[in-house]
Parts: sequence; structure tokens; C-alpha cells
Amino acid sequence: MRRFFAYLGSDDLWLPDFLATRTAMLQARPEAVLAYGHAFIINADDAIVDDTRWWARYTDGDVRAMLLRGGAPMSATVLYRTAALARFGWDERSRLEDYALYLRLCCVGDFAFDPEVRAAWRRHVQNTSHNVDFMLRETLAAQAAVADQMGLSAAERRQAQAELTWTYAEAFARAGARRRAAALAWANWFGAPNWWARGKMLARLLLPAAVERWRQTCRARTIARRYGKLTLD
Repeated sequence: MRRFFAYLGSDDLWLPDFLATRTAMLQARPEAVLAYGHAFIINADDAIVDDTRWWARYTDGDVRAMLLRGGAPMSATVLYRTAALARFGWDERSRLEDYALYLRLCCVGDFAFDPEVRAAWRRHVQNTSHNVDFMLRETLAAQAAVADQMGLSAAERRQAQAELTWTYAEAFARAGARRRAAALAWANWFGAPNWWARGKMLARLLLPAAVERWRQTCRARTIARRYGKLTLD
């Protein structure tokens, strides 16, 4: 059996040093079940439109808290240790196989985190991640399915649900779905990671929608100027 396993979507990309770097990480970290890192987000023309280093709160080692609040590696960045992966396989009933699998894997080992970008995930209109309601339902369902295996108490389950729902309230707010964001944020106020996050949410909900659109436009322009098109040379 091969020691490591990775899969890559047909339209995603690995940078030239991806496999060598990830393999070295797992060889140096025998307690790690997978290695992952940041990613560029690219469009159909290979232009870099986002960078997870700007917003992802990734962690190294024990990632239970990160996963329960909705943070998860992007599949294009992951190299698995085959022996760990073979313990669980793929849940064919889940439409978000990666998230449920990450929850199971974090119970048996660490996640080795690389702060550099070594992969690119392609954004297009068919991405499941555009359907925020679907993503929220599926991630909550995955949490419920794995809660016993993770040994979560009833109180921990409620807190994890609140934290995860808050994460998606932020996603609804960024997408301009203010009513949905407000309802989720109010119902899960104590799921916010800190008062700074609560303040940002209030600003998004109270300021004119044009302000958020302007902010996103400025960010997109900054990223375009900084990165341009992805090259694999």
C-alpha cells in the first residue's frame, strides 16, 4: 500500500513543489494524519482572485476547534497518510465527504499545516460552496453524525453548532443575504469567536450594502494587482 494519497479536482492545480513539500511534512510528522495549507482561488482564466491567507483561520496540530467552527482544509491542498485514511474510507451518502472525513481524522491524529500556498482551487458557478444554505445544512449534519465519535458532550455539541452557524452567518452577510445573516447571527450570538467578529457582523448588517460591495471590489483589485495570473513555472 502506498504511504500517501491525494486527489485533485480536474480544474484545480498543484504548484510544482506541492507533492515534495507535503510528503516531507508527513515524513517529519509521524503523528499527523494529513498535511494541508493555504491556496490561491483562481477563475476560469487562471487569474488569482483570492488567497486563503487573507481570511482562513487555519491551525496546526489539534484542529478539532477549527473544524467544529467550520474551518476546513481545501481539498486541493491536502495530502493524506494512507493508513489513516483507510480507517474511514469515503461516506458515499455525504455530499460534503471531505468535511465529515476531516472530523473523523482529527480524532486520531494531528493535521500538519503549511503556511505557504502550494495549490490553487478554481472558482466557478457550479461550485457547491456558492450554495451557503446547502453548505450549512450539510456541515451541521456532518457534525451530528460524528459527534459521538468525537466524544462531544451535549453542551459541546450546542457550542459547536453555534460556532459553525455563526461562521455561515458571516458567509451570508458577505453574500448580501442580510436577513438570513441577521437571523443566524442573533440566534447564535455566543458562537462568535470574539467581539471583533461581532462588530464586523453589525457593520455589515447596518452599513449600506454599497459599502460592502465597494469593500469587496477594492479587495479584488488589490489581489489582481498583487498576483495577476497563476503561473506554474
